[in-house]
Amino acid sequence: MELQRKMDIIFEKLSILSTEITLRGGFNMLDINVISENFFAELLNIIFGYKLTNLNFAEQNAKSIDLIDTANKLIVQVSSDNSKKKVQTSLSGIDNSKYSGYHFLFVSIAKGVSHLRTEKFVSLSGISFDPDTDCYDIKLLIKHIEAKGSDCIQNVSDYLCKTVVYTEKKDIRPEAITYVIKQLADIDLAELDNMQWTIPFDIQDR
Repeated sequence: MELQRKMDIIFEKLSILSTEITLRGGFNMLDINVISENFFAELLNIIFGYKLTNLNFAEQNAKSIDLIDTANKLIVQVSSDNSKKKVQTSLSGIDNSKYSGYHFLFVSIAKGVSHLRTEKFVSLSGISFDPDTDCYDIKLLIKHIEAKGSDCIQNVSDYLCKTVVYTEKKDIRPEAITYVIKQLADIDLAELDNMQWTIPFDIQDR
């Protein structure tokens, strides 16, 4: 039961994140994509035991690569664009003289990647990439988390609870109905008898 509760948290948090990324992308609010690079670096590290870091910290706007693990020779593109063109553009833009011998992973942070697995891609010499096994989306990551077992589930759940936090902004002003009721409750009913409810007027004056 506890593991199921943790998995429910994982489903909820990643679903919320994916939905927000998709909606923001529709309005060209892409600031969350930059934040997502760091988020997914740590998430992948927890799931697979990688040592990924954000390459953009060392090389600002590094072309085609967002994350790097020099120990395991991994380079990763994190994107909300799941098109074949995006993957091929990323592959073609890698500096193979610098990253020869590296393995390329593509992580779609908002949409699915199942359609990419049957596509044909051209990798530069020295860069390995298999679309059938090297493309990830939220659904596939959840499957890997579940397959890894209790320790991974616990660690991912804890991480998501710390990083994917949404707070409700409550309006401190009373709602209209509540306000009216409160005002009526403050009226001295005895005073109502002394109030003049109609205002006489002469029709001719109108």
